[in-house]
Amino acid sequence: MKAISLTLFLLCCVTICKAQSAPATDKNAYCSIDNAAALKLIGKHAKISAEGGVYSTLNDSESLKWPSPEIKALSGRSGWKKYKPAKGDVGTIVHVFIDNVSTSKYIYLLQIKGIYVPVACGYIALTE
Repeated sequence: MKAISLTLFLLCCVTICKAQSAPATDKNAYCSIDNAAALKLIGKHAKISAEGGVYSTLNDSESLKWPSPEIKALSGRSGWKKYKPAKGDVGTIVHVFIDNVSTSKYIYLLQIKGIYVPVACGYIALTE
């Protein structure tokens, strides 16, 4: 009986540990984290996981604090030239815009193929 209990305990521990280290699969997983956790994603590889989450004109806004004017210029349709972001495109998270008022709390800025793509938090998935 003790052996069975110990085995069940270890099995539960392994399952919990794997669940905690596994990448988030919920569409809103990167929306519901806190600011510190969102900022820790900078430098991680992520992909656009669904259509409809790209902010193609965000760089036209004057209300955001951009990492640099050069990045801002390459962060929208006007700077992408022929490139069109699509589901499955992979890049590196280089910045996180934090909006504590909006339902889409975070916008992740992905560097993909030398340009920058602002993506809503519900439309990214880590690839690491």
